[in-house]
Amino acid sequence: MADAPVPFPLLLVAETLANADMFAATRFPTSDPIISIERGERHLLFVTGFDVALARRSSPATEVLAADELVRAEREAGASIAELHRACVLNAVRAFGATAVRVPPWFPLEHAEHLRANGISLTIDADTMAARRRRKAPDEVAGLRAVQGLTEQAMGLIRDTIGSASPDADGVLLLDGAPLTSEQLRGIVQTFWVTNGLEPVLPIIAGGAQGADPHEHGSGALRVGEPVVCDLFPRHERLRLYGDMTRTFCFGQPTPEIAAVHRTCVEALLRSIEMTRPGVRGTDLQRMVSELFRDAGYPSHTFLAESIADASAFSYPHGLGHGVGYAIHEPPSAGLAGHEPLEEGDSLTLEPGLYAPGIGGCRVEDLVVLTATGNENLNRMSYEMVVSA
Repeated sequence: MADAPVPFPLLLVAETLANADMFAATRFPTSDPIISIERGERHLLFVTGFDVALARRSSPATEVLAADELVRAEREAGASIAELHRACVLNAVRAFGATAVRVPPWFPLEHAEHLRANGISLTIDADTMAARRRRKAPDEVAGLRAVQGLTEQAMGLIRDTIGSASPDADGVLLLDGAPLTSEQLRGIVQTFWVTNGLEPVLPIIAGGAQGADPHEHGSGALRVGEPVVCDLFPRHERLRLYGDMTRTFCFGQPTPEIAAVHRTCVEALLRSIEMTRPGVRGTDLQRMVSELFRDAGYPSHTFLAESIADASAFSYPHGLGHGVGYAIHEPPSAGLAGHEPLEEGDSLTLEPGLYAPGIGGCRVEDLVVLTATGNENLNRMSYEMVVSA
């Protein structure tokens, strides 16, 4: 039987700080566009000349070379910067000895057209990097644990700060005599993140009716008895991995309706964690949570309000979760689009939430990594909502 044909080399051209595929392939942080071309055990990486030594220490590439040397002749001939960029990619492919390459869907059109005009054929490959990023290696799982631990510490700062406030006569929470605001809590969180090597990605801290919008970042003073949805998703500045977790807090006792919503969200989260293992599909998890909410009177995309007797004003309008890694949203999906079975090595958020316009919202979220037989929950914080008597 003949051996399977070796696929064309995989070619990537981008900076790594903003492109998750590029960082996953090279593990070299840079804001300058670089060139990665690999096939089998051979992996060439072309970087700016002054970054060669650093890239050799950082990247798993088998060869790290100076991109400047690829275009020495073109530079001496007076080529423009744009011409040098195009020639650099073409000459890298030629240096690899390839006449055809695979490229990701995001590959720059400028370079694709230049390669084709010079006899290099291109094939779109949407699967290689997606599969590589989805299966988290042991060092990536360790990185996710570290980032999620810091994310949880930041969540603890929010909880403790809200709990240390005191209400005025109008129910506004005061801290050191001034209203405690979403903006102030964000500042506390972001300062902690920067001090601990995380990027200060804008946190969601939405109190009261603002929490009815799942992606409302929140503003203004917080109040007694109102839920505060806190969703934190920082990225490690060096590892480039994200954390992601959500808790909902309330200073003082919430209304019975809000308390019931929170209990149901926690139940949905615990049941989804228990169910998450290799072989289960994201759609299975989404349907299970939607059925749980339906049985409690809460509508969703799957079970509309008109199909539920005495449906609550609170509803479940989004998917259960998503992959997390070098991007905050990546495969696999734990929603209506999650048709593929989950696999060992997947990192997945589970975040059931219920929201009512004009009232507020509630969401709880943990990050799990799938093991051979189940999952490891990277969170330890309790789901307790009330942070003060």
